[in-house]
Amino acid sequence: MKLLLIIISIYSLLLANVTYGVTDDELRKLIFSAPVFHGLTNEAQDKKYDEWTAKIREIPSITSRVIELLHEENDEDKINYYFRALRARGDLKNDALNDLI
Repeated sequence: MKLLLIIISIYSLLLANVTYGVTDDELRKLIFSAPVFHGLTNEAQDKKYDEWTAKIREIPSITSRVIELLHEENDEDKINYYFRALRARGDLKNDALNDLI
């Protein structure tokens, strides 16, 4: 029984550190696919944003990678997308992000 608990604990730890095989290019594509709206939104636009947010949130352990990609980004127009992804994940109070800023 103890062995089973140890195995489950190790598996949980490993699972928490896996990014499910998302490459940097795939992550960038997902980040830049964020819907952009100007002014008031309608129900269809809200649904599109909620779907994007769900995709960003379902990938565990990507915050540090998003911050690394943000650090490498040279195009000022694209920087906002990284912040939107971090905001969608609730990670704007991350220490590494504060150090970068």
